[in-house]
Amino acid sequence: MNMVHVQMDVPEALTQFMMLEDEHERTVRNAMMLYPFIQRGEISHGYAAEVLGIPKMDLIALYGSLDLPFFTQSEEELRDDLQTLKSLWGRVSC
Repeated sequence: MNMVHVQMDVPEALTQFMMLEDEHERTVRNAMMLYPFIQRGEISHGYAAEVLGIPKMDLIALYGSLDLPFFTQSEEELRDDLQTLKSLWGRVSC
């Protein structure tokens, strides 16, 4: 993956968290920077994984290890989807 140098203004106390030598920790940091864009629907998990240079499933597992949800549905949306599935299941003949 091609890397570029980006200069950012951050509070001085954050410096220790930005200057990481461990590749995994840099990946976690960069994934965390992308997460809000995923949550807002601006980018997909697949695109974020591509940007990070890792498989999509690895990114999903990374977010899971940080207790960050993969699904962005509200409980109401999930209930609606389950109700739809239940109604469709009743129409399926086996």
